[in-house]
Amino acid sequence: MTEPHPDLTPLPAEIRHDGWTTVTQIVFLETLASTGIVTHACGIAQMSSSSAYLFRRKNSAFAAAWEEALCLAREKLADALLERSLEGQTEYYYRDGELVGEKKVIDSRLGLALLRRLDKQVEARAAGLAPHPGADFDRALDAVIRQGEVPQVDKVDKPPISSNNSASDRTPTPKH
Repeated sequence: MTEPHPDLTPLPAEIRHDGWTTVTQIVFLETLASTGIVTHACGIAQMSSSSAYLFRRKNSAFAAAWEEALCLAREKLADALLERSLEGQTEYYYRDGELVGEKKVIDSRLGLALLRRLDKQVEARAAGLAPHPGADFDRALDAVIRQGEVPQVDKVDKPPISSNNSASDRTPTPKH
């Protein structure tokens, strides 16, 4: 049997009645950081959006990591919008279900809004007032992994030990 790598921190084994295990939180947060869409991240993590918002209210480490994930996603959104403002969007025209024409449309208002935003970011960074967006995402994920602040009400109690349970039956099995 191989030994785990010494630099890897094992994830805590946990059973939670709300389903927000450490692994579930990481899947949600990584997906949120890459997409910026809460419902999509919930779908990948196999959790409901209402439970995600409730868990965010209850867990400060998760809430902080959520904000950092959105900072990373915001950069990707800004890149997509900048590309759209520079290269434009193609509008297609159909008649009787058949493509009859297309036109490239460049939205200068979108470009100007993005330019104002980028100017403010550059000025704030030059003045040392703004860190790089999402710079603390990894630190926030680490806090989620090592947190011990999950309210007791959210943890599943161990089942009572009865006389007909053996020692190996005392360990609860995770719900999937």
